[in-house]
Amino acid sequence: MNNGMYFVDENGIKSFINKVKLENGNCASVQDHASLLNATSSGILKIWWDELFGCTGTGTDNSLVVLRADGLAASAALYQQSNIKFDTWGYATQRFSFLAQSELLYWIS
Repeated sequence: MNNGMYFVDENGIKSFINKVKLENGNCASVQDHASLLNATSSGILKIWWDELFGCTGTGTDNSLVVLRADGLAASAALYQQSNIKFDTWGYATQRFSFLAQSELLYWIS
């Protein structure tokens, strides 16, 4: 990875997070995963995760890139609730994307 990750949802909304931020996720950084098959925690397939207070996955203190969340209506989603924020964020709510989208395309650059 040279630049970071780009995302586009089914409505054409674009998001981007840079490589340095992705490498600094304190619960799961992108280089932690040899395989996405093992990136599951509590039924949520995360490829990047940063959280302010522990790595519990609960509360409103986490930033995530989620591929799938078992049993949740909002599956693929982006969250920016920790101190690490996306560089480009096109959503009306500043905390998460799932209220505005249900599908995401992911690019690693």
